[in-house]
Amino acid sequence: MNKIKVEISIGTYSYIMGGAQLLEALKNLEPSVSELFDLVPVISIANCNEDTGHKPPYVSVNGNPLEEATLAFVLTAVRREIK
Repeated sequence: MNKIKVEISIGTYSYIMGGAQLLEALKNLEPSVSELFDLVPVISIANCNEDTGHKPPYVSVNGNPLEEATLAFVLTAVRREIK
């Protein structure tokens, strides 16, 4: 099974609006969960910024952008990619 690519924006706006905490939460998951995906910090997620009306923190799961991402929201998206 290929690992799922989880990109998290560490651009300033996303980072201060919850991205920093989300990044740490994703880094500190149990190995049985974190081994399912590759976590990739990026400066920005395509089409996600305050100019487009999207709200941070921004995450992309296998290229599918998420806004207002929470740990639960990201893990749900990862589970969907597994199925």
